[in-house]
Amino acid sequence: MKHCVLCGNESPLPFMEKKGCLIVRCGECGHKYLDLEPREAELEALYSEDYFVNKNCDGGYGDYFAGERHLKINFRRRIRIIEKFQSGGALLDIGCGPGFFMESLSSNWTARGIDISGFACEAAAQRGNSVTRGLFDPALFEPESFDAVTLWNMIEHFNDPLQSLKGIHGILKPGGVCGIYTCNADSLFARLCGRYWHLFIIPEHLHFFSKRTLQEMLRESGFEILFAHSEFLFFSLDYLVERVHKAFGRNPDRNKRPGFLKNILNRIVIPVNFFDTITVYARKI
Repeated sequence: MKHCVLCGNESPLPFMEKKGCLIVRCGECGHKYLDLEPREAELEALYSEDYFVNKNCDGGYGDYFAGERHLKINFRRRIRIIEKFQSGGALLDIGCGPGFFMESLSSNWTARGIDISGFACEAAAQRGNSVTRGLFDPALFEPESFDAVTLWNMIEHFNDPLQSLKGIHGILKPGGVCGIYTCNADSLFARLCGRYWHLFIIPEHLHFFSKRTLQEMLRESGFEILFAHSEFLFFSLDYLVERVHKAFGRNPDRNKRPGFLKNILNRIVIPVNFFDTITVYARKI
């Protein structure tokens, strides 16, 4: 059984079983994580084309590309916040997928992305983005070479998020900004939903943060917290229907819906906030 990456405790307590995997809770600091440490080859297989465009897949997305419109709305809102603290420069987007965030940046930025998915990297490169395929490793980048690093829906996928944050600290310039968006497993909505919470996504999500544990990891890694909140995000109705089905273990199979209905549901974009996520902006000190 894995030790807690936040406090080092080696005696976690069982918290929940889902899809044959055990989620545990640290008895010392309360951090929740999956009792599983996948190898790189397993991760490469997990984040294949099916993860992004398989309507019959239990995890991942029915069609990630269909959500480009609402994703870019959300990304532009985050960019405006980042630019309050850092006006531009070199940016690294970790877990960049097909590159929608990098495409949303203003001309003030020079962006690079990294992703373990060969499919996503190929799609990003075809769209004109600069990408590296592989797991994040600070040794791939020059020390103190970035003005900002972003991890949208990413930190929960790291085997060791604390060590990854320390690596990010090393490649940021002094005063550089780190932006993180992840799930809040201690939120009221998560506790009310229990095992059916839509962000207990197994086996993709390896860590389940609270606002406190995430901020503790950032401070332990040499950051100061600039701003943290639970943000309203824009989603298409088609995407929301898919996530509800998957949360209850049902196959969404959007092909069963008439084409005109899928198009209508994908065009309708609404703001949603279940107050079960955390977006944090932190500065290297």
